[in-house]
Amino acid sequence: MLACYGAPVTKEGLAATVEEALAAAAKIGYPVALKACSWEIMHKSGKGLIALNIENVTQLKDNFQSIQKAAGKPVPVLVQEMLSGNREFLAGMTRFAGFGPGVVFGLGGVFTEIYNDTTLRLAPLADADVQEMFADIRARKLLDEFRECRR
Repeated sequence: MLACYGAPVTKEGLAATVEEALAAAAKIGYPVALKACSWEIMHKSGKGLIALNIENVTQLKDNFQSIQKAAGKPVPVLVQEMLSGNREFLAGMTRFAGFGPGVVFGLGGVFTEIYNDTTLRLAPLADADVQEMFADIRARKLLDEFRECRR
């Protein structure tokens, strides 16, 4: 949906089997990331349900099987273009009974759970809602350009 509005998004594909994952990775190009994809799974990183920087077919096969084993049952796996960078955010959607869909934005990756720095609005969002969401998070300065510290 974001791509339809001109927002840059990663290339990705959903795979139910290792063969589908291999086809998706071939289309996307390596390196890729694998992420278990299920409504029942909220937090993936500490549970072996994410594999990053997969460089080749062998690594993809091994990691796909590891994710399935960690999930305890067959789950679809998102095969996603691997991006490098020094900031990670999340944007997502959920549904609330009686209210409808909501949009969440905040710090991503492991920082989502560590800092709990997210904000939520009911959809649909107006431009003003989006700007408010960006301003709401405590880590909002990360949205701007900043000097990278190197050792």
